[in-house]
Parts: sequence; C-alpha cells; structure tokens
Amino acid sequence: MKKRILSVLALVLACAMALSACGGNNGGQQSGGNNNPASTPAGGGSAPADDGTVYKLSIARNLPESDPACIGDAEFARLLEEKSGGRFDVTLYLNSSVIANDTEALEKVADGTIQFTSTTAATCASYAQIPELNVFNEPMMFETEDEIWTLAESDYMKDFYQKFQDATGVIISPKGFSMGWYGVGTVKQDITDMGALKGLKLRVANVPQQLSMVEAMGAAPTSINWNEIFTTLQQGTVDGILLTSGLLYNNGFYETLSYYKNTRICSCYHMFIVNAEWYNS
Repeated sequence: MKKRILSVLALVLACAMALSACGGNNGGQQSGGNNNPASTPAGGGSAPADDGTVYKLSIARNLPESDPACIGDAEFARLLEEKSGGRFDVTLYLNSSVIANDTEALEKVADGTIQFTSTTAATCASYAQIPELNVFNEPMMFETEDEIWTLAESDYMKDFYQKFQDATGVIISPKGFSMGWYGVGTVKQDITDMGALKGLKLRVANVPQQLSMVEAMGAAPTSINWNEIFTTLQQGTVDGILLTSGLLYNNGFYETLSYYKNTRICSCYHMFIVNAEWYNS
C-alpha cells in the first residue's frame, strides 16, 4: 500500500508540472458547487495571477477519500495551487458524489463537467472503439509494473492516444498508474486452484478479456454496478469477485469475503485523462 501511494504521488507531481503550463486569458470552466466534505480546495488562499485570471479545475472519483488515488488527487491539488501561485483553484469530488463508475468519469471529462481524473484503459478502449488500448488488460501480458510503464510511454502508443483525443476531445497522458494486480475473492469457497472457480458466479468488470477468461475457467461472469458490489457480495447473490486487493480493502468489500487469491492476472491500469478544450485554454 505504501509503495502504491508513493507511486501515485510521484505521478501527480509530474501532472502538476505539466498542467501548470496552461496559459492565456480564458478563465476556463467554472466548477460546480462543493457538495462533498472531502472536496475542500487544498491550497487555500494563494494570490491569483497579475491579470486576475484563476482557472477552475474539478476532479472527481467514485472512490473513498482514504483510497491512495484520492490521496494523490489531494496532493496534486495542493501542489498545483501552490506552484501556480493561485492561478489554479482545484475542487475534489470524491465518494461517488459526482461519478458512479469509470465510464461516467470519462463521459464527464468529455463533456466538461469535470476537467481531470483517471479511468481504466478498458473504459477508454470501449468508449472510443479503439481495441488496441485493451492491450493493458491482457491476462499474463505483464510481469511487472515497469513493463506497463514502458508500453504506456512508448512511441507505439502515441498514435492511439491521438486517435482517442480526435474521437473524444479528451487527452490521455502517457503516464498512468496501477491500482494493483487482479485476484479472486470468494464469499464461501476456498480457491485451492483455478479449477475451483468452475460453476461460481463472479462479479467481473465489463472488460472483454476478463469476461472471456472467467468463462474459460467455467465460472459465470456477472456485471454489477460499483455502488452495489458490497450488498451483492454480502447477500450472496454472487459467489465472488475479480478485483485488486487494494480496491477490496479501501472500499470495504473484503468484509464480505472469506478467501482471496492474488493471482496477478493483470494490472488495474488507470490512464490520467483531461478535457482537451480546457487544457488548451
């Protein structure tokens, strides 16, 4: 967990340095009302630029404020407001107060409701119909996170990022981060080997590779909205879930499980995304 927090903080520092390059006289989009106790602007009171322009930046997540990604967002907000001398005013919307899932995160960045967040590579691939982005979801494709970074920052991926921006008006940063490696958690049955999954009903993200993989192992993949996962597991509507240990812990899902196997099937790779029109303003 500590390693993951440090990784996120290092990445948001790089993003803060990149976004602080925004200039011009366009005031940018005004953020909405602050209806979340965790969304208090982090910098507080810095003097604006000489021309009085202050750029509003809204960031939203469907995760609790204790999640490392949200901790990273708060540090990003603090650094951006501090290093820009108050030219940026950042508002955080956490705890699903604005977005309910990764798809809504992308949709609201695209329409300008929020300007910046991250979402999964699978979400980007599906939204823009660019299947090449699903390479990050291939089971057993990567052994280390360094291998993921190497691909994400490679020249090979640049054309796909540009194709995505042309189609959606959303910029993908080549520097993303991992929310951990996928494993399998079960409510009652111990998983002595992968064959033990046969006949079980598992909550799986709507990712083609994960759906096919679970079916190939004889289990039944089931799609459940993020905010309904805890109740569904608690009631035994499904037998288990395919998810990272960090997300299971920070969202309290682990309380409903008896067993967890960190199979490292693939990484939950997240891409930083920013509204292109806002960024270019």
